[in-house]
Amino acid sequence: MAMATTSSMAQSSPQDFVDLHNAARSVEGVGEVFWDDAVAAFAEGYAAERSGDCDLRHSDRSQRMEVAEAKTLSHH
Repeated sequence: MAMATTSSMAQSSPQDFVDLHNAARSVEGVGEVFWDDAVAAFAEGYAAERSGDCDLRHSDRSQRMEVAEAKTLSHH
C-alpha cells in the first residue's frame, strides 16, 4: 500500500503564519502584512464574544477604530 507524501504548512508561531501569507502576497505583487499583538488581542477577544452564538459578523467599526487610535497614539 503506497502512502501519499504531504508537506505540512502548519504554523508554530504568528510569524510563521505571516511569513507564509506574505510569500503568497508577494506572488500577487502586493505588499507585506505584519503581526500586531494589540490587533491580535482584540481579534481573540472578539472571537471569544462570538463563540457563544457563532454569529459570524464584523465587530463594530467604533471598536476597531479604538484599536487603531490606540496604535496611532502609542507611536507618537
